Amino acid sequence: MRFKIIGSTVLAAFAFGLATPANATVWDFAQDLNDNTIPQDGNGANGAWRYFFADTGDKDGVYSLFPNAISDGTSLGYTTTGFHFVLGTGTGVPGGNPSDGALHPGGTTLSDVIVGWTAPTDGTYSVTGRFEHQDPGQFGNSGSGINASITTTTTPGVPNSDVAIPDFTPAFLDKGGTLPFIANFDFNFTAVANQSLFFRIDANGNSLNDFTFLNAIIEDVVDDSGDGTKVSEPGILSLFAVGLVGLGWLRRRREAS
Repeated sequence: MRFKIIGSTVLAAFAFGLATPANATVWDFAQDLNDNTIPQDGNGANGAWRYFFADTGDKDGVYSLFPNAISDGTSLGYTTTGFHFVLGTGTGVPGGNPSDGALHPGGTTLSDVIVGWTAPTDGTYSVTGRFEHQDPGQFGNSGSGINASITTTTTPGVPNSDVAIPDFTPAFLDKGGTLPFIANFDFNFTAVANQSLFFRIDANGNSLNDFTFLNAIIEDVVDDSGDGTKVSEPGILSLFAVGLVGLGWLRRRREAS
């Protein structure tokens, strides 16, 4: 009887170990930007993505939503007017990857473009991607580059509370010059529910030649086991190992008898 109980426990651990951490939620900025309803209702899982514009000096985490839906014929997005927009995958801007979205700052006040993502629950999320300034040169290479940043705030509405995260140093990017024009990011972001992460570019003076590609993928790195308990990958792998060892022990017991 004792061995039957042990055997059942081992098999349960083995089966639980085989239940790999499925259903991790992934948010892909450019892929998720596929619904240009007005007013904005959020894109991707839990409606996590929203698209804003703001003055460069505005750092309070409460920004204006782009008011107009647009399409360039191949991708969907939002704009205020003219060359001030955010677009999803398939954009006709040359030089990018198919999975890139595109941003372009405006040429007047409230010119910044901000892609906002909001954490649906407390947790740790992996954040990977890049900003890439793309200067096709159609205006004689007269652009001034852009400033790229990733910021967050836990007190939206408080002036200057939206600050740069420590894992990404704000970057000046200028493909038309001699400075770097790509800024990669890869970090974990620990958030409380409804805390936002902002991917932001500004025009750095003028907005000529400031098409900027953004690739941003966010993944919930802590998975739900299905019973309300959060179980990490190392925990799952440990249970899997216990199951394997236990099955080996049972086999030896049976051979010895």
